[in-house]
Amino acid sequence: MKKFLQISIAAIVAITMAQNLGAQTQTTIYETTFPNANSVNAASGWVLINGTAWVSTNGGVSGGGSLRLGASTSATATMPVFSEDLTNVSIEITAIWGSYIYYQTSPNGTTWTPASNYNNVFEGSSGSTTIKSLPDGTRYIRFTARDASGDMYIQSIKITGTPLCAEIVPPTNITLNQTSASVGAGSRAQLRANLTPSSCVDKTVTWSSSDPSVATVNATGLVAGKKAGVATITATTVNGLTASCEVTVTPWTGTIATAFGGGTGTKDDPYLISSESELSYFCNYVRNGNATAGKYFLQTRDLDLNYESVFTYSYPFKGHFNGNGFKISNVGTYALFRGGVSGATIHNVHIASGTITYGVSALADTAINSTFSYCSNAANVTRNAQYVGGLVGASGGNNKF
Repeated sequence: MKKFLQISIAAIVAITMAQNLGAQTQTTIYETTFPNANSVNAASGWVLINGTAWVSTNGGVSGGGSLRLGASTSATATMPVFSEDLTNVSIEITAIWGSYIYYQTSPNGTTWTPASNYNNVFEGSSGSTTIKSLPDGTRYIRFTARDASGDMYIQSIKITGTPLCAEIVPPTNITLNQTSASVGAGSRAQLRANLTPSSCVDKTVTWSSSDPSVATVNATGLVAGKKAGVATITATTVNGLTASCEVTVTPWTGTIATAFGGGTGTKDDPYLISSESELSYFCNYVRNGNATAGKYFLQTRDLDLNYESVFTYSYPFKGHFNGNGFKISNVGTYALFRGGVSGATIHNVHIASGTITYGVSALADTAINSTFSYCSNAANVTRNAQYVGGLVGASGGNNKF
């Protein structure tokens, strides 16, 4: 009895390939699913599936969309699945049932890799999935019956690869996803550059801020609000095209960050406090009882608390806090270390302005066996209490100032 290799085509998903210099990624180039259909006799010829042509020789093509190859070495099915050169190409076949099938590749549809190479054969079994690498530059692929010894029913074929551009060109236009934006001090907003053309183009973009004290921007277009004001964020292409976004930074409103700005808490890699919301996170970190002894914290810029209450509580701070000479302005209600400090080192912290109405100092309500160096306070402390001070309210043990 003559046996056949049957491939029944159900769907082809065409996925646009993303290309850019320095950021090429593996992309699904071709993907199709085959149901386990019965053989259908039909004449040889072309079959169009979603506008893409398979060519069958010495086999059958049904009008219903299933492609059947006779089980002989002269039966082939050819698919021009690649529109451009690719690298890192691989093909994945999942079999329902069957024996063997060869695949061959070609850069031009004329010159093919050998069909007799065992490395180019899929050996099918129920539910098996096999992945094979394809040569760089592959643009065509065809399947050939290995011999007349059996059928092979294929469930799916997936081909992936990395597009290669023959030439990378400079962009002709650049736009941003926003031309104006509002972000709170201590919050962030993401800007994205859109280049024309969208493929095979040098997508290198340099970001800059007209006023980094108001808003900064990193190499990926992430904007960080620093203090109230307006700054212009500009993206510049390699050939000098620019697009800008006017960013208005609104005063901090008490939002709390979910982590420090960086660092691991060691002396050489301190936790970074680079925004009002991160200072608030630091206070909650202490207030929640996290161990601070032996840990280091570093302020990295001026902070404006906008008279929001930001303070530690319940647990004394026992680590090392370095204000790094930056200011903390417009403090309100309580001392920063309302929970006090014990065995701590507080260095180069400057309270620049504000009004303390319920605390007994601007920096630490109580201090025990701690060291304060190069610190200052210019905020008003209005509390009527037994112990009131500018930097420290009540001092105990062996403090050093």
